[in-house]
Amino acid sequence: MMIKKLFYLLIIVLFLQVVKIASIKFNFIYSYQLGILVMYLQFYTVICSALYFIFSRLLFKKLNHSKKTFLSVVTVVSVIVGLETVVVYYLNHPADIPKVFQRSFRYYYDKYDLRIIQFDPEQAVYDSGLFYRLKPNSAFQFANREFDHQFVTNSKGLRDSEKALAAPKIICLGDSYFMGWGVKQSETFSKLLEQKTAGPVLNAAISSYGTAREISLLKSLNAKECSSVIIQYCLNDWYENKTFIENKFNLNISPASLYHLRQKEQQANRLFLPGKHLALISQIFAKYAINKIYPIFNLRLDREDQVSEERKQAEDFAAILLHELSAFGNAQIYVTVMDSYERMDNRFLTELSSLLKDPKFQVLSGRVCIVHSEKMLKKSDFYSLDLHARVSAYEKLSTIIRDSIRLRNAGKR
Repeated sequence: MMIKKLFYLLIIVLFLQVVKIASIKFNFIYSYQLGILVMYLQFYTVICSALYFIFSRLLFKKLNHSKKTFLSVVTVVSVIVGLETVVVYYLNHPADIPKVFQRSFRYYYDKYDLRIIQFDPEQAVYDSGLFYRLKPNSAFQFANREFDHQFVTNSKGLRDSEKALAAPKIICLGDSYFMGWGVKQSETFSKLLEQKTAGPVLNAAISSYGTAREISLLKSLNAKECSSVIIQYCLNDWYENKTFIENKFNLNISPASLYHLRQKEQQANRLFLPGKHLALISQIFAKYAINKIYPIFNLRLDREDQVSEERKQAEDFAAILLHELSAFGNAQIYVTVMDSYERMDNRFLTELSSLLKDPKFQVLSGRVCIVHSEKMLKKSDFYSLDLHARVSAYEKLSTIIRDSIRLRNAGKR
C-alpha cells in the first residue's frame, strides 16, 4: 500500500515537471509563471505527504482513523504556517537571516519578490525612444522589503523637480543607483551633490538605463548651461552598450507590446500564493546544496555575477563617448562606478584610465575625469537583501565627486 502511494506521488511530481518543461519548449507566453506554480505544487505535494505520513504513522498512530487523519492534517498545516511565518519574518528583517540561508533568500527576493519600478504600470510608461521612463508629473510610493519612499517626477519623467530642468549646472546620468532606488528624494546622489556644491543639479538617472540610453536622454535636456556631466557606470550596462555599437550606434528599441508583456510578467511573478515564500526558498536552498556537489541547476543572479572583460567594457564605453561627444557640449565628463557591493571590486575605471592614453581616444583625455570610490564603500553602505546602495554610499560618493569638480575647476584657473 505504501509503495503504491509513493508511486502515485512520484507520478504527480513528474507530471508537473513535464508540464513545466513542455511550456518552456513550446514557448508558452506564461511559461515562467507556470514554472513558479509547478515548483509550488511540487513542494507541497511532497512535503505535505511526507509530514502527513510521519505524523499519522508515528505521532498519532494509536488513534482511530478519523482522529488520526484530523490531527495529522491540523499538525501539517500548523507546521507549514509556522515555517512560512518564520520565512516572512526573515524577508522583512533581512539582517537577521542566518548566513547559511542568505544566498537563497537573496535569489528568491530578486527573482520572485522584487518590485521593479520600470515595469509597474502605476510608476512607469512606455517610451518609443528609450523603451520606458518614469511616469511624468507624478507622485507615487516605491517600496520593497527594506525601504518605502515617495517618488516625485517632472515633465520629463525624471525623479526631480520641474525647476531642475531649467538650466542645470550639473547633470547626473545613470541607472537605478543614481536614480535613488532605495532612498528618499532628498537623499539621492544628485540632491546630496547639490547641497555640497550649492548649484543646480539635475537627476537624469533612470533604472536599468545603460550608457547609450543615458546619452540619448541627455540630448533631450536643456544642457546649455551645464558645466559637468556625471556618468554612473554599472557593469550590467555592457549588454546595452554592445548592442548599441553593433547596431551602428543606434538604439534598437523594442515595441510597446513587449514592454506591456514585461509588465504583466512582473505582476504575475509577485502573485500571492499561501506559503509561496517557504516553498520556493526551500527549493532554492536545496538546489544550491546540490550544486555544491555537482552543478545541475542554473541559479544565476545578475548582481552577483563575477565581473569579466573590464577592458572590453571600457573600450565600448569609450567608443560611445567618442561617438556621442557632441551631446555633452562643453561640459566636463566625470565617470564613476556604482554596482552591488560584491561587484564594486572591478577594474573598469582602471582600464578606462589606461584607454584614455591611447591616441584613438586622445580627444577624450582632456574631457573625461575618472572618479574612484570602490575602496571607500563598505558592505554596510548597501542593503543586505536588495543590494542597492543606502544613503551612506551616496554621502561618500557625492563628497568625492564634489572634490573632483573643485580640483578640476581650480586647475583651469
